[in-house]
Amino acid sequence: MVDRRTLRTWTYAAIALVGAIPIMFLPEIIFRPTPPAGDAGFTAVTVACMAAALAWASWFAIASFRQSEEFVQERSKFAWCWGSVTGIVIAVPIFALIGAGGLPWIASGREATHAFTLGAGLMLAAQLAGYFAMSAWWRATKR
Repeated sequence: MVDRRTLRTWTYAAIALVGAIPIMFLPEIIFRPTPPAGDAGFTAVTVACMAAALAWASWFAIASFRQSEEFVQERSKFAWCWGSVTGIVIAVPIFALIGAGGLPWIASGREATHAFTLGAGLMLAAQLAGYFAMSAWWRATKR
């Protein structure tokens, strides 16, 4: 049986994720079909919804972190620090490749906006992958 503290921690984390996703996709629902790029109303609503989704997710992620026990908090801080740095270091050569004109090797036929989105997504994915790797390493070695 899962103890109350762990259950509360996971509940807050689930609320963070499940609540933020619909907020992010609200502009797609409001402006169906999606207007052409550069539409001021769509852009403003998209930015506002992204900010609201980040605020929602951050609020409940912080609540989840505060509910967890001290050992779990330390593991999380360690993993975010070293995992995200490791992820960034791994992603830097890919950014150098893109900066040197190697974008067609990675994503041929994409517009510059999509390439920038791919780069930002890569950085975030690299940080998350580094976090999960360091978290697993901490669990394996600190028990």
